[in-house]
Amino acid sequence: MTRRLLSTAALLTAALFTGAAATQADAESVELELALLVDSSGSIDTGEFQLQMDGYIDAFRHPSMQELIAEQDGVAVELYHWSSLGEVRGTGWRVLRTEADCEAFANLLEGFGRIYNNSTIMAPAISTAMANIASNGIASERQVIDVSGDGIGKMHPDYVDVGDGPGSPNAAAWADVTNNRPPNMTINAISIGPDPTLKAWYASALPQGDGAFALHAESFAAFGDAIMQKLMREIAAPLPTERASYD
Repeated sequence: MTRRLLSTAALLTAALFTGAAATQADAESVELELALLVDSSGSIDTGEFQLQMDGYIDAFRHPSMQELIAEQDGVAVELYHWSSLGEVRGTGWRVLRTEADCEAFANLLEGFGRIYNNSTIMAPAISTAMANIASNGIASERQVIDVSGDGIGKMHPDYVDVGDGPGSPNAAAWADVTNNRPPNMTINAISIGPDPTLKAWYASALPQGDGAFALHAESFAAFGDAIMQKLMREIAAPLPTERASYD
């Protein structure tokens, strides 16, 4: 009986390793995995939020963007709306290789409506994007998380439990989130608005990893041009080899 149980356990262990190997082998390979985190907090009104979304939609419809993506070996992208604790909603991952892929993603964004409108708490969104990149069945040598917003993240840098109880997934410390960043992943940022304190905070607190950077849009009206520049820079970038820089 013991021998039979040991044999069964060995078979199960072998099957798990085989399954893990098969999952890795079956993963779709791309040049870049790109998670776009869009601020949906209450400080952003309906018109401002639409200007954010229009910036991303127009970028993926732009001929220069479509040409750049076609030159890569695949770009996997997911866009998230984020606000308060537990308020993170994503489109699902899409692999873009062609002009038609980019148009389809832009169409998806047009129909991806806003449902959140609360606090500016971005740590759960970053943590969610990291977890989804790790589990999405896509393989890449480079991953980028791109955070946009008009406010300083609440509870940063000491992001602690605010009511869900110790051990809650919403209670992760900011350091725990950033320390889980894989070596080939960078976190970039783009702040929106005339407040110099916000611009400085986004530049100093958010960029993580080699080659990470922050940009600033002086207004929501200027966001479209800024996010186009940012996405082009992220997609065209080589593997991270340099220290973080702030623009």
